[in-house]
Amino acid sequence: MTSETIRVMVLKAGVEEGRIVEKFPNTLEALQEAVGGYIEAVRVTSSIIIWTNEEGKPKGLNHNFHLSLNGFIEDWVVGDVVITGSNEEGENVSLTDEEIEEIQKRFLNRGTFDLSKTII
Repeated sequence: MTSETIRVMVLKAGVEEGRIVEKFPNTLEALQEAVGGYIEAVRVTSSIIIWTNEEGKPKGLNHNFHLSLNGFIEDWVVGDVVITGSNEEGENVSLTDEEIEEIQKRFLNRGTFDLSKTII
């Protein structure tokens, strides 16, 4: 059973610091509003998902950060994003303290997120 609100990380394009939102509504509509359109998932681990705007690149949304894999830039993320936890059923759940720490470690700097690291 999913919670009505969950703990997430929000990263706004053009803003240096991400922020933790303790009571983010756990709905499709809230995710769509936060990213400004249809959502697309980038699975980081079995328990961490980055939610982006599916149409962000064609719409020309502002750059947020690069996705790096084994030291090479593989893609880039545009627009605002929400990072959630995920359970075994694939439902969005609150991020744990450990997952937030892993997310922070994966940011080599604010502009590059490392998909290849295994932290937990």
